[in-house]
Amino acid sequence: MTTKRTRLWSSLHTLVAFAEVAIFLVLLAVVSLTKAQDNRGVGLQQNADPVSQLPSSAKRFALVIGVDQYADTQVTTLGGSANDAKALTDALVRYAGFPADQVTLLSSNQPAERQPTRGNILRRLSNLASVVPKDGLILVSFAGHGMEREGRAFLLPSDAQVSGDVDLLEQTAINVQQIRERIKKTGVGQVVLILDACRNDPVGRSDTPNPLTATYTRSFNFDVRNREVQAFATLYATAVGQRAYEYKERKQGYFTWALIEALKGGAANERGEVTLAGLVKYLQERVPKQVSMDLGSGKEQRPFAEIGGYKADDLIVAVAAAPKAQGAVAASQPAPTDDMAVELSFWDTIKTSTNPEDFKAYLQEYPDGKFVLLAKNRINSLESAPKTEAPAKSVVPVETQNSTREFAFWEAIKNSSKGDDYRAYLTQYPDGTFASLAKNRIYDLEVSVEGTTWKGQSPGGDKYYTIKFSKGGAVYFEVITCPLCANIIFNGTWTQSGNEVRISGQYDVKAVVNGGAMQGSWSSGKYKFMLSKGE
Repeated sequence: MTTKRTRLWSSLHTLVAFAEVAIFLVLLAVVSLTKAQDNRGVGLQQNADPVSQLPSSAKRFALVIGVDQYADTQVTTLGGSANDAKALTDALVRYAGFPADQVTLLSSNQPAERQPTRGNILRRLSNLASVVPKDGLILVSFAGHGMEREGRAFLLPSDAQVSGDVDLLEQTAINVQQIRERIKKTGVGQVVLILDACRNDPVGRSDTPNPLTATYTRSFNFDVRNREVQAFATLYATAVGQRAYEYKERKQGYFTWALIEALKGGAANERGEVTLAGLVKYLQERVPKQVSMDLGSGKEQRPFAEIGGYKADDLIVAVAAAPKAQGAVAASQPAPTDDMAVELSFWDTIKTSTNPEDFKAYLQEYPDGKFVLLAKNRINSLESAPKTEAPAKSVVPVETQNSTREFAFWEAIKNSSKGDDYRAYLTQYPDGTFASLAKNRIYDLEVSVEGTTWKGQSPGGDKYYTIKFSKGGAVYFEVITCPLCANIIFNGTWTQSGNEVRISGQYDVKAVVNGGAMQGSWSSGKYKFMLSKGE
């Protein structure tokens, strides 16, 4: 009996041992699947339900930082970080669907309140917690010096004090852990980090290597398995063991230059879409090639990415614009075109407008919209004040096609100062949601004289003119007559109907505007002039 029990216990121990080994192997396999590196040099954290779409445009927020100048004189000055930050800020608005008022730029070439100091950076991160929705996106980009001490990763703001004393670094630099914790406190679901902070040794010569380390990259990663965030992507300017270089010719980093080229459409597929995977692939091919061509085969820089929770092959981060007319923008970012997102974009475009026709167009499109009362108030206040007459505007159809591409196109051009951009939109979407606004913008930019200055001369070249059209209807009219060079100056009022302008006062002035040119006469048609729009 004892022998049978002994054999039974022995068998049970053996089974338990096999079970433990099996469980260990299963866990090992799971870990291998959830944290892997694919053949593109991308670190991956997979989850059961990968995210394949970015939040709508209204839910995207960004903090873009560029540090060239440092208060600590022992820290090497950089030459392209501020340019990187400015260029990326423009690209996020122009191509990636970020509203301009939701992208914060802190860089060395900005005013004091926008300097990339430790206090400004941390305060701006804290402020995001109160405005970013849980289902939104936070993008943080840093270009400047970064360093590692005692296994801790630091970014160096402009007022950092570099020292071997880690306690001093903790007080003056920014421990990356602080950035992660502040982002996590927002509760935001999606995070994108862009890091170009390993250009050179911060206290050495500008060409002293300070390569990216595995320890440094781990500090920037989130854990999607433990629900720190729903999805994240961290883009590094260079791979572990390498350093990043500045593109001296363009006064930028090679990485940011290529990143913007990719967003413009350089990384677009046959459908004109730039996916996250396509973006990384483009960076990993373009940057090493350009660095090698410019700096020689001995210099290596290959961007690296850590991605967690995103379905990188399907996630669209930019869309190349439809075939463009002359002067049109090259690319744009799609956003889910739910009705609220489109309405918000419409209102964001007109909210500071001084043209009542913009608000009438809003009421035509959204008679029960969120901003109806504001629109009516703006119309009343604008029409009760002195104004210029705008040409009749087309009525926006009630049934419009709010397609992803149309919305993306408008997001890219809505802050443009070029009439050709709006003509490109009208060519592609003649009856689109924003057609009325596009026509208004062309009028404001190319026809309306309000707030503009014009300079030129008479056909014979004996008189020189300056006319300044102030807002509200006031005008300054100056004529310099040679060879006597007597100045004739009068202040009057101006009105405009279509492209015809009239100035009333001491002299009767009539003119016609055609693009950037103005032709007219004064003193009952006795004297003629030809002017161009100027500063």
